[in-house]
Amino acid sequence: MFRLQRECEYEDSRLKTSAGPRKLSTKEPKKGRNSKSLPFRASTKCLPPIKTNTGIPSSPSTLGIDVPIPHVVLKFLGGLDEILQFRADYERQIHGWMPVISSRLLRKALIDDTTEPRADLALLLLCMKLITTPPKSTDYNMRTRLWSTARSLYRSIDQTKRYSTSFLQSGLLITLYEVSHSLYPEAHYSLIKNARLGVELGIHELRSPKMIPAPASWAEEEERGRTWCGIVMLDR
Repeated sequence: MFRLQRECEYEDSRLKTSAGPRKLSTKEPKKGRNSKSLPFRASTKCLPPIKTNTGIPSSPSTLGIDVPIPHVVLKFLGGLDEILQFRADYERQIHGWMPVISSRLLRKALIDDTTEPRADLALLLLCMKLITTPPKSTDYNMRTRLWSTARSLYRSIDQTKRYSTSFLQSGLLITLYEVSHSLYPEAHYSLIKNARLGVELGIHELRSPKMIPAPASWAEEEERGRTWCGIVMLDR
């Protein structure tokens, strides 16, 4: 009754009303929109990796995050060659089974932000390096300096309450790192934060109110849906 959002109907003669016996409906059940469980994005499925040769224009989904980027973050990121290297490592190791970041939109953001880099984009690149950097043979504690630096920048941006899709994707990659290396209770708290933030930003449903600018293209809308799909994957 509550799952299909319609009344129970029976053919038993004992349940007949003055209007006569009820007939079973053949119409499709309406999808519930007020579910109290963790909602899944409407009409969004886990699809193959996003194609990057569609030629669809895009614009950054950000509210002007102006957090200064610490020097230690820039040191970890290195030069352009190093960024392109761990970006390629990410697409080879992670993107195939968790395609939450559009390669085309990321490449466009890197070109647009060469003069004035955004803190949320720097955080996303740092998290991509974090998830693709193999541990050293002498590292038994995976709470590394790179991980703590990424979490510190994440908290700094979070305090501004000015979010973007890149920021949400960064939190997802941090959670993936923590789950992969059994860093508890940090992984548990990070997952809760991602789910709550995804609902607050409105990416969990197509018609829900948005706290971030509306997507300027299909590619941005698809990327947000895949980001929510990644959050649900880790929650499962």
